[in-house]
Amino acid sequence: MFNVLLIGNYPPPYGGVSHHVASIHKILRKRNIESIVINVSSSSAASCSDVIHSSSRIKIIYNILYYCRKSKNIHLHTNGHNFKSWLFIFICGLISKIYKKYSLVTFHSGLSPSYVLRMNRVFKALFVSSLNWYEKIIVVNSKIKAVLIENRIEEESIEIIPAYLGLQSEPKALDNYEIEKFMDSRNPLMSSIVAFRKEYNIDTLIALMENIINEYHNAGLVIIGAGEGYREIETQIKNKKLENNIFLVVDIAPTHVYDILKKSNIFLRLTDYDGDAISIREAQELGVPVIASKTDFRPEGVVTYEIGNKEDLYSKVSIALKSNLRDEVKAPQVGTKNVDRILSHYNIGKQTGDNGIITERASD
Repeated sequence: MFNVLLIGNYPPPYGGVSHHVASIHKILRKRNIESIVINVSSSSAASCSDVIHSSSRIKIIYNILYYCRKSKNIHLHTNGHNFKSWLFIFICGLISKIYKKYSLVTFHSGLSPSYVLRMNRVFKALFVSSLNWYEKIIVVNSKIKAVLIENRIEEESIEIIPAYLGLQSEPKALDNYEIEKFMDSRNPLMSSIVAFRKEYNIDTLIALMENIINEYHNAGLVIIGAGEGYREIETQIKNKKLENNIFLVVDIAPTHVYDILKKSNIFLRLTDYDGDAISIREAQELGVPVIASKTDFRPEGVVTYEIGNKEDLYSKVSIALKSNLRDEVKAPQVGTKNVDRILSHYNIGKQTGDNGIITERASD
């Protein structure tokens, strides 16, 4: 029997949830806590000893049933903003209840509160009530917690723990001459991490660069993308004749992402909603100023603009480029604390920490 079964998206591609799950898995292994990951996104990748990929949802459910029996703790990571997410919340909660396993669920998406509010009565009664099968519910911001409490989930069972777990590796340059040449020759240099979906407002990023280069002819923007859909963005960049100012890179490891962030003058996050954007905290820890859309939650020190207001965005970026904001960036010293808070809810008994000292950890 092993200690922790992690259920959630696993890279590639690298996104907020998959990056978080991979980080927890790495941290557990480093602390000599045996864990296995079940990747709930359909994948053709070959499974290995500790990461189980599945080719279909039926196979995913079979793997959850199989590995749940062999684990002490079940920890589901999900966005909470679509039917698939809530189906897995129900299934994992039910399985852990049947097998009498200690279970946790983490909600990662800032869109989950509005999805819960839009649920019809039948689904809400079935799915939201299934949260009572979990010993601990972790959310990444206060709005998610408030909506769950409004829907009769006990406040004592909910804890806010930001998704950021600290940098899991040192920045390392990508072995790619073109991107290194681009970054070395562009000043100022900005970066942004996106998924190729509407809510990431990539059109706004591209429009912003059209304005910025009127003032800074040699300005550059590295767009770090994940998943499918990048061909359309490539075409858009070419049609705007911005190939010399925008560089698109897709599905790279976090260690290379960190290198791009570290070399940037500004990091941009233009999403319509967020739970707790890991990329923002990574940029801050690397000493990079952040300009982001004004969503329900942003960490301290982030400069925000009104969503949809391109003039406000341009103004904030223009002011930032004229100032030396790096000296004012506060690195969020919360990664290790967040890790310890999550692990404190696992029923894992004794473990060997990074310093080799055996400590006692147990569930609430």
